[in-house]
Amino acid sequence: MKLFKSIFCFLKSQVYLLVALLVSCLICWKIFYHRSDSSAVQALPLPKPVFDAVKNDREHLRQHVMDSLGYGEDLSIEARVAVTKNLPDDLSKVELEKLLSSLLEARPSNLSDGAYAHYFHELCNKLHQFPDARAQFASVLYALASDPKRDDVIRDYSQQHLRRIWEKSPELAELRPVIEASFWKLTEQQPSVASSALLSLHTLGAPPSPHPDFSQSAVASLVFQPRVESILQQSPSSDAMALRMTAVRIAGERNLTALTPTLTQMIQNESEHTLVRISAINALRLLGKSEEIKSLAIKLQQNVNLTTAFQYATR
Repeated sequence: MKLFKSIFCFLKSQVYLLVALLVSCLICWKIFYHRSDSSAVQALPLPKPVFDAVKNDREHLRQHVMDSLGYGEDLSIEARVAVTKNLPDDLSKVELEKLLSSLLEARPSNLSDGAYAHYFHELCNKLHQFPDARAQFASVLYALASDPKRDDVIRDYSQQHLRRIWEKSPELAELRPVIEASFWKLTEQQPSVASSALLSLHTLGAPPSPHPDFSQSAVASLVFQPRVESILQQSPSSDAMALRMTAVRIAGERNLTALTPTLTQMIQNESEHTLVRISAINALRLLGKSEEIKSLAIKLQQNVNLTTAFQYATR
């Protein structure tokens, strides 16, 4: 009887030890894994930009700022771009706010979309040089990227420059997750905007390499899978082609092997755009699915548009 009691006590203590170990592992996972993977999704997007009332008082603006903004003398857009590139490094808070708020103004009717986009891009390049205005600058860019009334080029430029702010802000731990959350919010917009946002998230922090290692990138691969899967499960359309190609690219480069059946179905789907199907073949190659590719190549050998992609993927 004593022997059985001793054995029971021993097993009971081992169960307690196992439970304690499992609890410890769960806590560690939540601290070191779950938090790092989902912080950007949990954060709120960038707030609406706010400026001081004094921003409208032109007497606080120096002449070169006035010229950049197109006030006063009727300067050509080329002259305004030249002035903007050479704005001084000691711009005041009022001057910076005026330049930032001007980005939110409608395109002047006397400027073409292309001319204004050139000026917009150069002004953004200059504003990157002022770290103290970085958070406010990010809010402006997100507001522009989110605005469906804006020109597509301006919305795309806004995302490009928002990504640059993320890259320039390693010391601003509170800003990076908010920018990431803003990009995730943009992935819910129309396909053209969503595609740029998803690609920006994919490449945040990725080293400049032909074959980057995304295991160390800013946004963990696990976070991408539900969004990518959702995109790929939608019916194909010409409007969503770029978004679907981006999602397929991420599936391959992020090694999202669970999406292999979805990629296989897309390749066989005659309603899918040829470029998307070719991208899906390449994604399977990156996932190391050689047998699936060979089988598909035989099944679809009559499709000459896919032949080269299959040959490349199986070489």
